[in-house]
Amino acid sequence: RRFYEMCMVFKCKPHKGIKDPEVTDQGESAGLREGTQDEQQQIQMWRQRREAMLKSLQNCGLQIFCYYSRDRDEVLVKIGASPQKLRDTAARMKYKLQLKNQYLNAYAEYRHDFPGRPERNYKDRRIISHIYKTHTDDDFP
Repeated sequence: RRFYEMCMVFKCKPHKGIKDPEVTDQGESAGLREGTQDEQQQIQMWRQRREAMLKSLQNCGLQIFCYYSRDRDEVLVKIGASPQKLRDTAARMKYKLQLKNQYLNAYAEYRHDFPGRPERNYKDRRIISHIYKTHTDDDFP
């Protein structure tokens, strides 16, 4: 199963030859130089924008996984959502999902199953999740 469906790339240094101020273990043999004042300000501005955007994604309920590129000049961010988050969003947006073959592959709004109310002995329950077409990893090349 894939937990991350999207990837974003953020630049974190204007040039590859500049030392990263966040990393302290960059030996002199790496041949990196200190950035100019303008470059340091640009790095700081990019970091603030990146952190604000990532915080917004997390506040939306998305899962993120960040790591540096090999040259440490970019930050790669994997973005994903839990299945329950996707179901809740689909129901809220009235997103149309494809139905099974026996329903002629039509599309219908996604709705949550309703387990029913105890005071009515669960006679008003509504289970409709079985009508939606399911996709597995085998469906994708």
